[in-house]
Amino acid sequence: MPTGPRVDLAAAAVGGKIYIFGGSGWDGTLSTVLEYDPARDSWATKAAMPTPHTGMGVAVLDGQVYLVGGNDGDGAVYAYDPAVDSWQEKASLPGPRFWLGCGVIRSKLCAIGGGGWPPMAVVEEYDPTTDTWTPKNDAPNGLMAVGSTEVDGCIYVFGGVLGVPNVAQSTALGFDPVVDEWMQLRAMPTRRQNPAVVTVGTSAYVIGGSTDLLGIPTVLPQVEKYDVSTNRWDIVDRLPAATTGHAASVVDGRIYVFGGMREQGEPTGAVLVFDTGVRDAPDAADDLDVRAVASLGKLTTTWGAVRQRTSQD
Repeated sequence: MPTGPRVDLAAAAVGGKIYIFGGSGWDGTLSTVLEYDPARDSWATKAAMPTPHTGMGVAVLDGQVYLVGGNDGDGAVYAYDPAVDSWQEKASLPGPRFWLGCGVIRSKLCAIGGGGWPPMAVVEEYDPTTDTWTPKNDAPNGLMAVGSTEVDGCIYVFGGVLGVPNVAQSTALGFDPVVDEWMQLRAMPTRRQNPAVVTVGTSAYVIGGSTDLLGIPTVLPQVEKYDVSTNRWDIVDRLPAATTGHAASVVDGRIYVFGGMREQGEPTGAVLVFDTGVRDAPDAADDLDVRAVASLGKLTTTWGAVRQRTSQD
């Protein structure tokens, strides 16, 4: 990325372009906003966030990007409109939290879990027409440092940490805000917290994150895919480098991964693109090509084809 490494950032796609928000960099917490155009492989600087933020939830609602909470317990909510490059402050969360999950179903935004400590199970729904928050049914357990995405009318939540000790989870949950019900799904093959999660077709891709191996924090390279129609997990092998605290977004079947932290606590400004093949042959392609995007240049480096293998039937 042109502005250098950043961790605990947010990313969202609107109109074929991807917007990068905040995070932590060499100079502390950031308010910088970048626009990445995959068609031109180019970057532009956009209007900065009203305040520097990290660890926030993100969702796209009615063509605007909503940033929710963050900053180790901030309840602020901001909406960014890419069409006019401007920000609006919205009604704050009823309570402050960070590292939460977000999703949009039927033009309403749900904020799920997050920290303080212990992790929260609270779920609240935002209505943009009234600028108000309404409580929903709590999650089955506290959820913090999760990955979340929307698929076919439900919000899916993966991993995170649960209570004390700070142990990464393999939990997979589905939430239908219309009927206000939670579903317990087949667990992930790999326990993890702070993964990036995106939707391609009817599948959620869970990318990287970190776990604890014999009590030692370990950054993960694993990419796993959950098919909501079959309740089945596929292992999509490994990222070129283990990464956590990153962000991801999808344009035209390609998954773009931004920044994060590598092993030994090294922050990165790298951008990777995963070509799922869904765009061209959704029923035939079973390869995931992994390439690097130069921060200021073209798709120059091929890391190889990552083939899927099935973890369970």
